Amino acid sequence: MAERYRAFLSYRSSDKALASRIFDRLERWRTPRGLVGQAGRFGPIPPRAGPICRDREEFPTAAYVDTVIAEKIAASRHLIVLCTPAAAEADSWVAREIELFRKLRPSGEIHAIIGAGAPPDCFPAPLLRRDAQGRLQAPLAADLRKEGDGRERAIVKLIAGLIGAEFDLLWRREQRRRARTLAAWAAALAALGAGGFLFVQLQERRIETRERQIEALQPEVQEANFRRFFEAAMRKDLDAAGVNDGRIDYRIVLSADLNGDGRLDFLVYNSSTNVCGSGGCYIEIYLSAGEAYIPAGSMFAATNVRTLNERSSGHLGLVGERWSNLSGHPLHHVYAYDAEAGMYGEAGYWYCEGFNFEGCANPLRFEPLAPEAESGLSVRPGAQWIDVPARPPREAAAVARPTPEAPMLIGVDRDADLYVALTGRSVSGGVLDETFGFVSGADVVAAAP
Repeated sequence: MAERYRAFLSYRSSDKALASRIFDRLERWRTPRGLVGQAGRFGPIPPRAGPICRDREEFPTAAYVDTVIAEKIAASRHLIVLCTPAAAEADSWVAREIELFRKLRPSGEIHAIIGAGAPPDCFPAPLLRRDAQGRLQAPLAADLRKEGDGRERAIVKLIAGLIGAEFDLLWRREQRRRARTLAAWAAALAALGAGGFLFVQLQERRIETRERQIEALQPEVQEANFRRFFEAAMRKDLDAAGVNDGRIDYRIVLSADLNGDGRLDFLVYNSSTNVCGSGGCYIEIYLSAGEAYIPAGSMFAATNVRTLNERSSGHLGLVGERWSNLSGHPLHHVYAYDAEAGMYGEAGYWYCEGFNFEGCANPLRFEPLAPEAESGLSVRPGAQWIDVPARPPREAAAVARPTPEAPMLIGVDRDADLYVALTGRSVSGGVLDETFGFVSGADVVAAAP
């Protein structure tokens, strides 16, 4: 495939603000004229660092990545990886894109740039190697952090790798170009006199304000601000309940920009005093609202929580696992944002015929049954339960098991004429264990009065 892009920029959606700034710098870059056309590692040094492809977010299915995104990666000479703790998480698509690039562009180069966190924890797993002695080896990387290269030097180091120029030479040329630009500004402002001085002060204040705003959007800063907010709110609730020695215990299970405001929202597994019930604990959803956060619903006893690239009222969907069938496959609970209520609520159930939600290209989708429908329907005694339904033509794996005493129908896939029901529930060690099964519409009847 012909090269259309200098590089593909891979990043976690929670790092979108930082990725956008890197993208803008790369696209605006113009190579110093004295270097354009000189011999570089990839041939004549080009006049620009772009074009850069960043046409991606977190995608819900592997099939989508293997088609649309694969085409963009295959058309890119280089891969830029924005390395942060979020990008290094196991469920991040960044690792998948690294593997895809190596497969499609085996001779291409991967350029890592550290945006947050510390090596090696900020690197996605495919970038790490072990030497003959088993020691972990991290890749060479440009480092945006103050304790690393700093923003300017890191960007120029990245650009040098993209255009095939020697970094030291490119850095010196860039420094000279900046010096000439500043000298020109100084001469112009000197001619303006006092007015020019005031203009410089105003510009400096604007730059400082912008830098503070940029700093506030760094993922680690946002997380620290949220933790302060959450812990203060929990302490206030415990004090109001008269639990002066109550324990604040929680962990952040997901951070992502759910509402598209450029700030991180947080999902918290809250196991603090007076929060969990006999069946388990809730995952609480908090949406950013300036410097504060607004509670926006909860997910009960869910695991493997992640975002879903389907929006409702401008908000990303959420999905988590809760129940399993006899084969151990999970039922995925999908949550959507209700603008009228200002909360996330359960919007349906997906079954992916396997464990891996990311590999779920074409799930069975069950819409929730209304409470009155639940009470008005029942499963026919002696019905054949289906453990792992197949796609049409349906050769479903019917299992010979008795009808549970009181199966609760919870959802229906009308296209497949298939119902899903909660078939068992138990609590062991404070953990709620629930199982589900499928039953054909032919085995669902009106409940006896």
